[in-house]
Amino acid sequence: MNQILAAVVVMSWVVAGNAMADPTAVTVPIEPAPTPISPTPHAAAPVAAPIPNADSLSQINPTAGPTVPPKASLKPTHTVTARTAAVASGQQRETAALNDLSAAGYGQFRDLHPVGRDYQATVDDPRGAYTVTVDPDSGRITRGD
Repeated sequence: MNQILAAVVVMSWVVAGNAMADPTAVTVPIEPAPTPISPTPHAAAPVAAPIPNADSLSQINPTAGPTVPPKASLKPTHTVTARTAAVASGQQRETAALNDLSAAGYGQFRDLHPVGRDYQATVDDPRGAYTVTVDPDSGRITRGD
């Protein structure tokens, strides 16, 4: 068995050696080199910035960060007040009332309509229908049969 294995190894080496020893059988065409681009005599050399002198470098503070604006300019220009919320459009108030009803868990409601500054809606419950009043400014919901 060892003799057969040794014979197979030797034959493999012989075949591999013959394949590598015959380079004339394989030829690879070599493409011609591209024509080099000749430099133009009228091209200008790149311009480098002059090196600053030591006096100008001493004026630079490498640890300085961005300047902080004065506190007066950091204050917001517009603040939201209760008056601004009260002047909100009717559509925004209605949306707030709808969001308040949904957030409170009133899934089945209908007939949402304004009553003064509040909104009223009819809630359909498995025990029956009842009316609720929603204040869109405070989010308070009161039940009123």
